Amino acid sequence: MAMKKKTSIMLSARDKLLLELLAKKENRSQTKELEYLIRRRAEELDIKIKEP
Repeated sequence: MAMKKKTSIMLSARDKLLLELLAKKENRSQTKELEYLIRRRAEELDIKIKEP
């Protein structure tokens, strides 16, 4: 597995609560939930990363 780089993200109180609730409902960590949401949105927009 690739080494992860720490990313700092500022969220509003409302978004923090929504993230917490989503992660709890899906039984994932908040980080895993954010990763899932990012990948899903990228797929929706047909954004691809060129693999080396």
